[in-house]
Amino acid sequence: KLYEMGSKAYKCKERYSTTKSRDNKVSLKEVQHLTEKERTRRASKKTTLILTFIGIFLSVILIIIIGPEKVKNTFLQYTFYQVLFFVILYVLSWVLRGLKFYFVLKSAGVDINILKAIELAILGGFANIFALFQAGDVTRIVALKIHTKKDFGTASSPVFGDMLSGALGLILLVLILLTFVEPKDTKWTITSFTLLSLMVLAIFIVSFFGEKISSILSSRDSKVVTFIINMVNTLSYSLKNKSFYISVIISILSWFVEGLSFSMLFTGIYWTHTVTAEALGNIVKIIPITPGGVGTFEGVAALYISRYGISYSQAFAHSLSYHLMTKVILAVIGPICSVSLLPSKRKNSG
Repeated sequence: KLYEMGSKAYKCKERYSTTKSRDNKVSLKEVQHLTEKERTRRASKKTTLILTFIGIFLSVILIIIIGPEKVKNTFLQYTFYQVLFFVILYVLSWVLRGLKFYFVLKSAGVDINILKAIELAILGGFANIFALFQAGDVTRIVALKIHTKKDFGTASSPVFGDMLSGALGLILLVLILLTFVEPKDTKWTITSFTLLSLMVLAIFIVSFFGEKISSILSSRDSKVVTFIINMVNTLSYSLKNKSFYISVIISILSWFVEGLSFSMLFTGIYWTHTVTAEALGNIVKIIPITPGGVGTFEGVAALYISRYGISYSQAFAHSLSYHLMTKVILAVIGPICSVSLLPSKRKNSG
């Protein structure tokens, strides 16, 4: 009996020792996991601060280039309420652009939350004010590559889709406005219909012949060809998704709100004329000739507005002020959105 009791006691001790050892291992793993999580969190905070600092630094450089006094005087020439409503509407237009980008990403199968999509859209606008060669689109492509962990072809596709959605929305808004605004402008209507026809043709080709184009190109072994194949495949998938066409509707709304922000700077001119002028100025920016469309936008917008009881020089001055103020706004809100370059914690697909 004593032997049996001793044997049982030894087994209990051994079992307790094994359980304790296993618990210690689990505890050690949990500590390691928490330590890794803390390190990632700290690194994320550090990167956010660095990116925000870079953004603010670029903003300061932009204001210095323009001239602090010129920036100040541009805002002071309007009433408080004009500037207030202008800023609110312009920021709202970028929030809508971000929402549009979210639906384009959704159509391409990319899982990024709405806030992140809005941040990326604004960051793209901020980057675009510094360069001619669509720096904002390149920034968004790089950010999407980080988020999706996909190749550049797949990451580029939603950005091209977003550009297409934006252009479609703008042209459709122009056609809607030109249909109802008097007097009719046949020349701009024909131009808009021509651009719309070309875009619809491009959508048709990519949607229905994208896979065939990819299969023909797949016989060639090249990084450039692989990039094109992946981009065409993703874009073809996106254009067949209803989310893309929802983005076009949001695009029309975003351009309309942006046009309303432009109309805040004009007094005595009916809002439909100023919204139309702003939209026509943006149509010229579809193919960038100057950095951010400076000069071309003002010229077209002023030419249209000068028909309605304001001199061309006055209209041009207001359009230039508007363009300058939009850049300052993007320079202020853009750096905050630098955080969107950080990898998303959500699992992405696409």
